[in-house]
Amino acid sequence: MIPFYRRELSTRLDEALLDTPVVLLNGARQTGKTTLALSMGEGRPAANGASYSFDDTVTRGAAQSDPLGFLRSVLATAGDWRGPIVLDEVQHVPALFPALKIWVDEARLRREPHYGRFLLTGSANVLLLPKISESLAGRMDILTLWPLAQAEIVGRLAGLVDALFELPLKMSISVDIDLENRLLSEGFPEALNRTAGRRRKA
Repeated sequence: MIPFYRRELSTRLDEALLDTPVVLLNGARQTGKTTLALSMGEGRPAANGASYSFDDTVTRGAAQSDPLGFLRSVLATAGDWRGPIVLDEVQHVPALFPALKIWVDEARLRREPHYGRFLLTGSANVLLLPKISESLAGRMDILTLWPLAQAEIVGRLAGLVDALFELPLKMSISVDIDLENRLLSEGFPEALNRTAGRRRKA
């Protein structure tokens, strides 16, 4: 089982969900986007009915055939759920972005609470989809999740880079790690879970 790593980005993600209707968590595959997204909202994982994966062909088909109807159905199903509704792997359904724009604009007109309602995840190529920039300008915040930083791997959120940029500069920075192994190890959670060097390299 892959351990849960506390991510530095979670603070910025929390802040974005407070004042933005739609937040896109973007990044390379296997960086932990889905895990982070499902951990947001009321301090617990997203409940059943509050997360949808477009890797699932039935869910993807429903969203592609009627994107706005899909969003309205998702909101109705979520009911009293106060955390963000997670829509995972959104690059599979580009038609969802214009529908999200319509939903945000309708919610604003009706003065309904709409901040932090949708948390999307997508692999890095989602930003190449042409409909995004025109659809959700001013309505969506985009945050990038990188592979695990060394500080995240060992469970500290303030790392060496932060210490180097502190003012005044502290010259006595202790490094309690095998630097060579850390630099050569991957920051992807799945790779870190493999202890044998050959399996990790594969």
